[in-house]
Amino acid sequence: MWALHVLQFRDAFPGAGQRLASTVLAPLRMRKSAAEVAALKAAGEAIDRVHANVPNWLKPGLTERQVGAKIAEAIRAEGHVTVDFVIVGSGPNAASPHHEVSDRVIESGDVVVVDIGGPLPSGYYADSTRTYAVGREPAASVRAAYAVLQDAQERAVAAFEALLEAAASSLKATCASFLAYARRHQEIIARFGRFPHRNAALGRATTAAEAAFLQEPRSSF
Repeated sequence: MWALHVLQFRDAFPGAGQRLASTVLAPLRMRKSAAEVAALKAAGEAIDRVHANVPNWLKPGLTERQVGAKIAEAIRAEGHVTVDFVIVGSGPNAASPHHEVSDRVIESGDVVVVDIGGPLPSGYYADSTRTYAVGREPAASVRAAYAVLQDAQERAVAAFEALLEAAASSLKATCASFLAYARRHQEIIARFGRFPHRNAALGRATTAAEAAFLQEPRSSF
């Protein structure tokens, strides 16, 4: 719930206390039936199929709005009840996390952020963000920005290491699991420069080394 609405409830019911519902809802949401797991899987696969076609629509000379219209049509075709949002942020617009679409013409060399989602009849939502390079290899400035992200990942892993060191004994196991999860992501990026388990959904060719890796336990998330 937005803070705006929380404050409105506070004003409407000044005598009532407000508490986080997560203490009740979180344990409930952790438990999924086989049907719920299947519905979640279907939601993810549906939006993955839309993203698999995005490279076919991201062509120099088209506007963000034109590409967004094609994506919205595909979201509906994949069985979503509504199109909740379509963000196509190209060039400088990619830096705005809540940009929608504009009449900016996509250019060769642009980095484009595509964030899309909506609910399926099951009630579960698909929400997926991916970044694309259009027309040619990204500029050196893009690679420099990617290096910043790698540095941030290294700092995050270091922070998890410090958290584990400082944690109370009762929280050691939980913090150790956080660190292991962060390190696993870091190791895969260091080894392949990408997550091989996303290759199929993104229409990327899988190398022999990646194919061998994907046969290993815990090769995907």
